[in-house]
Amino acid sequence: MSHKFTSKVWEDEDLSPTEKLVLGSLADHANDQGVCYPSIARLARRTGFSARTVQKAIKDLREVGKLRVDENAGPKGCNLFTVYPSKDSNAPADTPPKQMHPADPAPPQEMRDPPQLLHPPPAGAAPEPSGTVKNRQKEDHRTGDPCFSNFWEQWPLKKQGKQKAVKAFQRLSKPNKVQAIERVYEWAISWRKNNPTATDIHPATFLNEHRWLDEDQAGAKVDPRIPKYLALAQE
Repeated sequence: MSHKFTSKVWEDEDLSPTEKLVLGSLADHANDQGVCYPSIARLARRTGFSARTVQKAIKDLREVGKLRVDENAGPKGCNLFTVYPSKDSNAPADTPPKQMHPADPAPPQEMRDPPQLLHPPPAGAAPEPSGTVKNRQKEDHRTGDPCFSNFWEQWPLKKQGKQKAVKAFQRLSKPNKVQAIERVYEWAISWRKNNPTATDIHPATFLNEHRWLDEDQAGAKVDPRIPKYLALAQE
């Protein structure tokens, strides 16, 4: 948490209550440079807003220059947020420059390695990555596609059968991935309340059976910090 940015948010009179609550939640996650990378689902759960409301607030904050979003620049391909970004820098915060070494003149042809070493080995000769690695690559580099890590973070019951859950998540359409992430926390809390003696359900079962479509969402646990944020936003 960066107290500097958190205080700045609450003192910013130009923000609407929704923008203040969303930006304040980002500031709670930020380091001393104002940089953080929470998921939309996490921000929605902390603020009590829907994911769509959070996304609109982020869009509005970007337009007025109070927030910068570097898409897919964070860990595992998630978006990187910078609270109150410096106006003289458009580069992603806390990331190394693209040019890591000075460019040297190319050596004469006769000084290079033998020709056979100048070309990468054919793809068929490279070792095949494991299924987990291949799935992770598809997940992290597909622009705008929800991360499985966001779903896994929200799962409040026993975290079991992760590999099966990864495969089940990847079989979902993009809209279903978004719904699964948005509704998993409330659904699981409600399910546990209604089934207090049952063995924890597997995350893969939740995904394969589209359990987020169940109607009973009563009894979801509310983040105890939400009333504080709402009270501050209304001051």
